[in-house]
Amino acid sequence: MTTKVVKLFKGVNWLLFVTWYTQIAGMLSFFILARYLSKDDFGVIAGCFVVQGFFAVIANVGTNHYLIRKKEVTKEDLDIAFTINFSTRTLIAIAIFLLANPLASFMKIPDLEMVLKVMSLSPFFIGLHNPAVSLKLKDLDYSAISYLRTITKTISTTLTVVITIYYQTYWAVVVGEIAYQAIYAIGSYRVAATSLNSGWLISRTNGHFRSGSC
Repeated sequence: MTTKVVKLFKGVNWLLFVTWYTQIAGMLSFFILARYLSKDDFGVIAGCFVVQGFFAVIANVGTNHYLIRKKEVTKEDLDIAFTINFSTRTLIAIAIFLLANPLASFMKIPDLEMVLKVMSLSPFFIGLHNPAVSLKLKDLDYSAISYLRTITKTISTTLTVVITIYYQTYWAVVVGEIAYQAIYAIGSYRVAATSLNSGWLISRTNGHFRSGSC
């Protein structure tokens, strides 16, 4: 088999593992939430994720897809992608924070206001994700990203489960979600450090392009 086919085969295996792992971890946390939280708590959580999901659609500008599809990626491309992502997500975070009160009133969930204000940190951390991790996907190298997602999911799920069991509050979900995005943001720079050595990345040296890290 060619090198590309081998990479693709390994990548599919990694994706299957991460998908199954996250699904199992998600179901585990859901069962525990169902056991310890009340109907009202679930209402707050549902309202929060409805709002988050709506704004997530607006904030998805497709920069990662652009980097993956671009034949050659420059340092300027990565800088622009980061700026667009960070600016967009920051604006979304501000919008969620400012609209928390009217949205909570409209949905008739008083506790939702504070939850939305805290959860506005989530899109902010998403904006801090390093777009250079897309070079790993471009190179069909899913191992580093899979490790990152597995570790991040493990930590965030553990936090959610522990807080749920001991405090029996919907804040467990809020803490878990923010922890996931914050840890992933930090980890993305570790992954990006190796991504910058990808053959897809080119940078300017004395007016010319060269392969390698920037």
